[in-house]
Amino acid sequence: MAWGGGYLHDVGKVSVPLNLLRKNGTLDREEREQIERHAAAGADILGTISELRHLPPACRYHHERWDGGGYPEGLSGDGIPLVAQILSICDAYDAITSERVYQPARSHREALEDIVLGAGAQFAPALVEEFVRLPELTFEGVRWSSPVPPAWLTKAHRTELTAAVRDVAS
Repeated sequence: MAWGGGYLHDVGKVSVPLNLLRKNGTLDREEREQIERHAAAGADILGTISELRHLPPACRYHHERWDGGGYPEGLSGDGIPLVAQILSICDAYDAITSERVYQPARSHREALEDIVLGAGAQFAPALVEEFVRLPELTFEGVRWSSPVPPAWLTKAHRTELTAAVRDVAS
């Protein structure tokens, strides 16, 4: 479940204007609210596809924080679905080690240091302990940079996703 959720967790960003996703600067309150809606929008999209209905919790709750300061519902601790807790750490790692309009990519070591600093506040402490123990080789090639989708994402899934995305975007 985490694997599929990892690939599709941000599908709800289709509901956010592209200029906002690419903004290089501080977001105002209204802009932040628009971006924060992507998690629920993505869960709604994935929930329309019967074979992907196990993915919405990962998508909807991956921005929740261990301390309750996240979104969309302000869940905390073990009230956050485990798959979303795992995805939250993985998503942070990806954000830190990827080039973004607002920051350059940082190293594997820097990402782990940031994640450790977030243990107990942003992330589940026990999961952070396990995450930082993974061999660095584990992280090589984890990005989906191929134009070929993963084998489990069938043509029928892609067709249904396209239709669901159109519904949300319109």
